[in-house]
Amino acid sequence: MGATEARPAAMDAMAQELKVNTLEGSVLTVQVTERNTIKDLKAMLSERKPCENLRKVTVLAEGALVDDDQTVEAAGLLHAESEVL
Repeated sequence: MGATEARPAAMDAMAQELKVNTLEGSVLTVQVTERNTIKDLKAMLSERKPCENLRKVTVLAEGALVDDDQTVEAAGLLHAESEVL
């Protein structure tokens, strides 16, 4: 691909593995793209770990609550040093 050629949109949104630590101590692994929102991530986590008593999924990144409308990239969740709870 030459320097002037545009990258295909699929390359910009390549899926990455995200490991999420649950409060119970288990680790869930999901495939996300930088464009997925926190709301999307919550839906993926709910599918991976269905629970009758599940009322709310809260995402914390580096100790801070993450807004549902943020992308996983904007929230900093795709960086190697990020910890998702």
